[in-house]
Amino acid sequence: MKKKLLSRCLIGAPIGFTISFLITIFASLSAEDGRFHAVHPDLVALCGTEARAVALQAGVMLLCGAVYGGLSLLWETDWSFTGITLAHFAICSLVTLPVAYCMHWMHHSLVGALKYFALFAFIYVAIWIGSYIAIARKLRAINKKVGENR
Repeated sequence: MKKKLLSRCLIGAPIGFTISFLITIFASLSAEDGRFHAVHPDLVALCGTEARAVALQAGVMLLCGAVYGGLSLLWETDWSFTGITLAHFAICSLVTLPVAYCMHWMHHSLVGALKYFALFAFIYVAIWIGSYIAIARKLRAINKKVGENR
């Protein structure tokens, strides 16, 4: 189990980094000012230099990816589907929201936190629905094959 957890964390870390880097590219393109916006200016001010802010954000995203990778093991437990989903969502929220606050990805206000959480929940639910549909299709195909072999 420890090997599997370590393996998932090591796979998740670069995925988390890659996703965060892609987000900065899309955010920079949407700014339409021709500049690359790697980090929020408030994080630069907090860290002292842009290079330190980028390094901090990169390290944090590696850690987040590792946590998310490790969390994938929840889906292999004997818990109920609802229990796994709620636990996964809760832990992801407890990891992501403080990171978003510290990295200045949200306004530092109650409204900013609520808006960010709403966006996070929307994206989580969209990914969950997509995954659910894909798994349901696979199960139908497997059941069809099993039925054909009887």
